[in-house]
Amino acid sequence: YVYKERIDRIAKFAEYVHGIPHDDDKEKMALAGIEAMEDFYRSIDMPTSIKELGVEVTDAQIEELAEKCTFFGARTVGCVKKLEKKDLIAIYTMAR
Repeated sequence: YVYKERIDRIAKFAEYVHGIPHDDDKEKMALAGIEAMEDFYRSIDMPTSIKELGVEVTDAQIEELAEKCTFFGARTVGCVKKLEKKDLIAIYTMAR
């Protein structure tokens, strides 16, 4: 969700941690690194989605998660990009 905010940093992580070959196309490297990270999580039986946790979440529950995470809109979260409630809703929805 936020990789484009710091694409150089994500591309370096992909190269140094996951051995993704250096390429002038930083987005290509970043996406390959994200895929490699997900593959690693799967290799250690770590879920990569909410569904893989065995949970089905409703839109109302996603809204509640986002509200609680932001202390009902009183704060943002995240370092690469400041995430507001709307961002968290998008992320939780993508993670279904």
